[in-house]
Amino acid sequence: MIEMPEAITLAAQLNNTIKETAERIVTNYTPHKFAFFSGDTAEYDDLICGKTVKSASAFGGHIIISFDGAEIRFCDGAFPRYNDAESKPPEKHQLLIGFTDGSAITVTIAMYGFMGVYLENAMNGDAHYSAAKNAIPPVSDKFDFEYFKGLLDEKTIKLSAKAFLATEQRIPGLGNGVLRIFFLMPVSTRKRR
Repeated sequence: MIEMPEAITLAAQLNNTIKETAERIVTNYTPHKFAFFSGDTAEYDDLICGKTVKSASAFGGHIIISFDGAEIRFCDGAFPRYNDAESKPPEKHQLLIGFTDGSAITVTIAMYGFMGVYLENAMNGDAHYSAAKNAIPPVSDKFDFEYFKGLLDEKTIKLSAKAFLATEQRIPGLGNGVLRIFFLMPVSTRKRR
């Protein structure tokens, strides 16, 4: 699963690296039982080929690469990797976006993953996407104690800390990796507000 720290880091790296125009997209080059694509993958070329990357962004465990009028979204176990013009993409990948300068982004699936190419803002009706996009991230100053208390109710108060923090999109982008680090970290080194 792409967790929030990874999503933020990958989006920043993509922003610093890619400002090219997409010229091809290959889906399911290496079939994977748990690689999930949105919509008709035959339409992906028409949506992004010939368009230039505007920016990359992240929220929760989602990574969005925005083009002129379209966007690509990755989440769960769909990990994008940049390949410059001189490096060969991995032999196994579930998505490849080739750019006019010879570079590419390849996506490989770890366990299961979701990828989709959409018209810009077309995902706003998807519940999973909307929950992640509309949540206040814990790295924001708006995520304060009052907000955190607002996540508690009769059902959530009875959950384990892990179940409360990492399920039901209460705090999108938190998963086992982040929680392991946090709970193993000495209390004295945790940031206090």
